[in-house]
Amino acid sequence: MDLGRRTRSSTGQILKSSTFRASMSQKQKLAEELRDAVHKTGFFSITGTGFTQAEVERQYDIGQAYFNLPLEVKGDAKYRCDFGKGNYFGYRVANEKAIMGTSVLDNVESVNIPKFIPANAHEPFHPFLRQYGTEIEDFSRRSLNLASKTFTLFSTILELPEDYFSQ
Repeated sequence: MDLGRRTRSSTGQILKSSTFRASMSQKQKLAEELRDAVHKTGFFSITGTGFTQAEVERQYDIGQAYFNLPLEVKGDAKYRCDFGKGNYFGYRVANEKAIMGTSVLDNVESVNIPKFIPANAHEPFHPFLRQYGTEIEDFSRRSLNLASKTFTLFSTILELPEDYFSQ
């Protein structure tokens, strides 16, 4: 078996980000390709995103370095999610929440960084991550731009206004 060769049916639809800026009829065709992927395989990937492998790996490295910090450093109360107030920004320790009303605790450790907009300036942003703030912000903004284009395709599929998911 050659694991290096992938077919459309085994990996889902591959969408080219360059076609996101296409004419309306081409966008409609792209939306149909996405609909096909969602219905048939449940998976799609996007190529030509403008992200280099090194940029993606750098973000993973920053995240991994953060998660490798001692719990007393990354778990500082000033930088924790405050679920009681409905705030999901900041650090969340593993085994903190029960799964779906059971006594089983999840094993999810996460850090949620809000969008880089003035309204979120007061949200927790750990000093370790802050030192990489410029890099994280650039990657975040470019990711949001790509996600917004993808959301537009989902809006088209669902026959909603183009900006429905990006407002």
